[in-house]
Amino acid sequence: MNDDDGVSNFQHNLVIRLFKMLDFGYSNVVYFTMATCIMALINRLFFGNVISEHQERKKKTPQLVVEVILNAWLSGVSLYFARHVFEFIHFPLQGLYGYDHSKVHEVMGGAPFSVFLNSFYTRFRLQILILSERFGFSVQS
Repeated sequence: MNDDDGVSNFQHNLVIRLFKMLDFGYSNVVYFTMATCIMALINRLFFGNVISEHQERKKKTPQLVVEVILNAWLSGVSLYFARHVFEFIHFPLQGLYGYDHSKVHEVMGGAPFSVFLNSFYTRFRLQILILSERFGFSVQS
């Protein structure tokens, strides 16, 4: 391998790493958008967009436990849906310099979607906080 191949290989690797960083940022924006839309839909369909801490605190513990379990299930189903939809969203730099968007595991795992979804899932967080207090766990909000 001559010196030109080393420079060329270095440049190729640099471009691929740049594409990965752009892909990760792009994917976060897409997951953020999907999480926002799904959370708005969930709130509108199931909760009427109103979250009242007073109303949540009035609920009995067994009801809160069941609702937290159902919300965790709903969150998991939403993640499953988002990951499969995400596979069909085109990355603009796909194929350039041999870049393969589908091989970036950080992008395809859906972790950013989970973080964003649970950040917006205020009722779920509130219910977990209330249950934690009732069970004697010290939780900071």
